[in-house]
Amino acid sequence: MKTFLEYVADDLFQKHGTNMAGFTVVFPNKRASLFLNGHLAMCAGKPLWSPAYTTISTLFASHSRLRMADNIKLVCELHKSFTAQTGIDETLDHFYGWGQLLLADFDDIDKQLADARRVFANLSDLHEMDDDSFLTDEQRQVIKRFFSHFTEESNSELKQRFLRLWNRMGAIYEDFNQRLASQGIAYEGMMYKDVVNNLDCSSMGNYIFVGFNVLLSVEQRLFTLLRREGKARFYWDFDEYYKTDHEAGHFIRQYLDLFPNELDSSDRQIYDNFSRKKQLHFVSATTENIQARYATTWLRQLGQDAGSRDSAIVLCNEGLLPTIIHCLPQEVESVNITMGYPLGQSPVASLVETLIALRRDGFDHQRAISACAM
Repeated sequence: MKTFLEYVADDLFQKHGTNMAGFTVVFPNKRASLFLNGHLAMCAGKPLWSPAYTTISTLFASHSRLRMADNIKLVCELHKSFTAQTGIDETLDHFYGWGQLLLADFDDIDKQLADARRVFANLSDLHEMDDDSFLTDEQRQVIKRFFSHFTEESNSELKQRFLRLWNRMGAIYEDFNQRLASQGIAYEGMMYKDVVNNLDCSSMGNYIFVGFNVLLSVEQRLFTLLRREGKARFYWDFDEYYKTDHEAGHFIRQYLDLFPNELDSSDRQIYDNFSRKKQLHFVSATTENIQARYATTWLRQLGQDAGSRDSAIVLCNEGLLPTIIHCLPQEVESVNITMGYPLGQSPVASLVETLIALRRDGFDHQRAISACAM
């Protein structure tokens, strides 16, 4: 059975031959480019000019006037906007955790191209619902109970502080964006929004978008602009099962109309995998570590196929990666694992943490002697 990327490679080779140097293939993540490039080489059977490969986040970053700032810098700048717009003398230590949540909200607002002023509309606008003649008595009571905490009858100090803060959220958002723009930096959502609002499609190349699923509003805008200029083609990865009335297929049905599929969407060889019989094996394990240790047995059973690209260890918990690595049998030279090794678990990270602790706490001679004695 051929994979989705093999069908994509076949179609690209049939349409463009061995010269795809003028195209850039865009994936949701980096991993798929390795496999597609291998499939293209198999189709050609000889040297070819392969397309360039990138991810959607890198594509946005490459066409933005702004550069991505790290989270610490962003939260510190957000703290400045917060104190300037609210007059609340909140320390950075106390603000940091909440600032990360607020930054995530701003990021979502921009990626969905929402109007921040409307999102942070004053709660006093609830009075516009005074005309409730269209509601039943039961519905009216439910809404009254829900909004009872925001009426003038419940004016506790905590609620008043919340309302004052909420009324300033729009100002905080605008001040924060202006503060970042003046420094030429941005968070991801701000960068995405800047790109689609100032994009010059005439200066862009030809793009092939492969394997996308649910799109953000900024991504839809980018796809629309490029398709309008004839500079975008799309390969959608889905299953016939979702094209019916299944709720999970709500978005893919829209996208197939807005951004036509380069492959034949009615071809059941490509898009009817759920109905085919599959061979599954379930292994009982009492803990996650035992599951990870079973990988040794499974890889030995695969033999030479253990290192092929068709075999993969898929981890649902990234914390199991060190255990998996230690359990790899010696006879297996390479293995395909779905995630990279986290920097925080590397020996270098442990050394840096120790040096920081030494600098912060100093050297305890007695504790060192006790540790050596143990």
